[in-house]
Amino acid sequence: MNIPFFIARRIAFNGERSFSRFIIRLAIAATVISVAAMILSLAFVNGFQKVISEKVFSFWGHVRVQHFEPFKVSIAEESPIPRNDTVEHAVAGIENVRHIAPFATRSAILNAHSTIAGVLFKGVGRDYHFSELNGFLKEGNWPDYSDTAYSNDIVISQQVADEVDIKVNDPLLIYFIQPGQEHPRTRKLRVSGIFKTGIDVYDKNFAIGDMRLIQHLNNWDRTQIGGYEVVLKDYSTMDSTSQRIFEKLPAGWDSKTMREVYPDIFDWLNLQDTNKVILLVVMTVVAVINLITCLIILVLERTRMIGVLKALGT
Repeated sequence: MNIPFFIARRIAFNGERSFSRFIIRLAIAATVISVAAMILSLAFVNGFQKVISEKVFSFWGHVRVQHFEPFKVSIAEESPIPRNDTVEHAVAGIENVRHIAPFATRSAILNAHSTIAGVLFKGVGRDYHFSELNGFLKEGNWPDYSDTAYSNDIVISQQVADEVDIKVNDPLLIYFIQPGQEHPRTRKLRVSGIFKTGIDVYDKNFAIGDMRLIQHLNNWDRTQIGGYEVVLKDYSTMDSTSQRIFEKLPAGWDSKTMREVYPDIFDWLNLQDTNKVILLVVMTVVAVINLITCLIILVLERTRMIGVLKALGT
């Protein structure tokens, strides 16, 4: 017979009411609550990091390819690069790459009902990965590319729509500032849809439209683009895949991961790991203190029984 187990079972599961029984059950309950709190905390923090990361990747992809300009901020207008089918096929052939699409951006001012808002107009083509953004579209549709020149549709964020008091299918004026020109170039566009990502830096600053409009305004031909967005199958290998993409690019081109483009967002997400460690340490200390306290009380309450067992040589 296992004497220690027998004595412990008699104390813990004795049908009679006793202080020892209460202390043991209190220790078990405290440990269960502490472990459950740690599991829930880890689940919330990991889930929060995953959701925010997926929103960032859905809007901009995982890797960005554009002209090498080390002294220009990441969200500025790009210098044009020629669209290269050879590069597209080479990048698409990398095992971890799921989709590659061209884009271009242009600073603009939206005007509706005598209210203005500054945005970065993100131009994309009909082959853009809109399926990644469908979860953000709250009303309307993505731009219609049936026009042979360029689409007059624009998709703005819910935050910008509320700011300028505009709804789906309403017209608005968009002003593009031309370098070296006194007056901006104006276009009348239709709001085809409204999106909301929940990330303030996107909802406040971006609008989505036709890349051909930016090519026309910049006097680019149809072979010139601002860069490529690359969507990966597994973002955990984003750094190594970006390096493989860079090796296939022509001279003067660069490849950056979203961590490099938006370091502030990912630094903030990494800060959650510190909070997670602190929370785990605190909950572990609380659980250990609960167990130690309960064991000390149990030993003090069972002093007479311990004395009898010691007298018997146990």
